[in-house]
Amino acid sequence: MPLRLAVRRFEREYILAALERAGGNVARAARELGCGHSTLKGKLTSYRRAERREVERVKGDLDRQLAGVDAMLAAARKAGVLR
Repeated sequence: MPLRLAVRRFEREYILAALERAGGNVARAARELGCGHSTLKGKLTSYRRAERREVERVKGDLDRQLAGVDAMLAAARKAGVLR
């Protein structure tokens, strides 16, 4: 794994753990982490966007796989293997 990716993952987990310890209070978590409230909010927004992109990517992969299954079923029906 590239160092940059490892650092990003560590930072994300570290921030989320601080946020959990702060009971979801962003200002308290920011104080604990020694960063500004707006900096932390920006990072959390970035994480949410990345998660949405990943969900959309996986959804697209599944849609493509289902289309392939549909095509195979149609071919099997046409060949008389399935009714």
